[in-house]
Amino acid sequence: MTSSSTGGIPLRPLGRTGLEVTILGLGGGHMSRPNLSEADSIRLVQQAVDEGVTFLDNAWEYWD
Repeated sequence: MTSSSTGGIPLRPLGRTGLEVTILGLGGGHMSRPNLSEADSIRLVQQAVDEGVTFLDNAWEYWD
């Protein structure tokens, strides 16, 4: 049986960490687009979390 997040998104192991994360994640590039205000970026993250996303990809490469 596959486990899923509170929003119903299937979970998978994150490498050998012992953690399970959603198979869908939110990339940092989506949060830092020039046409998004800080408030819009915050709403985007909040919506993803509300929908059950547990994996956020936040690499330094997304900055600047």
